[in-house]
Amino acid sequence: MWRHLTALYSTVNPARQFEIQMSIARLEQGDKSVTEYFNLAQELWTEQDLIRAVLRPHAAMTEDAIIERQRTRILEFLMRLRPEFEGVRSALLHKEELKFDGVLATLVCEETRIRTQVVIDQRPGEGETLLAVANSAIRGTRSNSLVLAVDHPPTIGDLFAMFREHLLLINLAKVERLGAVLVPRL
Repeated sequence: MWRHLTALYSTVNPARQFEIQMSIARLEQGDKSVTEYFNLAQELWTEQDLIRAVLRPHAAMTEDAIIERQRTRILEFLMRLRPEFEGVRSALLHKEELKFDGVLATLVCEETRIRTQVVIDQRPGEGETLLAVANSAIRGTRSNSLVLAVDHPPTIGDLFAMFREHLLLINLAKVERLGAVLVPRL
């Protein structure tokens, strides 16, 4: 009777084993970070290993089998990364020895580089300066900005000529650093 109840209500049954295998087979990075993707994969692999240990409590894996299983998991993990990781994936696949610590560290560095590159790419291009004209917040009006792209940084003389009747508050540090000037209307 106890065997029957254990078999009936055990979490180690063919249906659960099938569910874990399907989850592993369908696992992809998608919109998850590398770390989130790895943690999800690690949870599934751990449960898979626990089920194997329960089903075969006396079957010990050889060291070679453990190394091969780890290598297979690394390759499956790399296969399901987003396309933007193709360069680093290719470099990792040319290494003789793959270990998750090194692979994960390399991928996290690449993910950081990609995020940083996106921020850098959002800045105005070289030779392009942004000139922004806005209503003054001092008067309590809403800030309606007009952004003009010019091919050279405006000089102080150009700005005073364009807006003689308005008091200009110019942050020259921004002109030098970003090539952008905020000119509030008073």
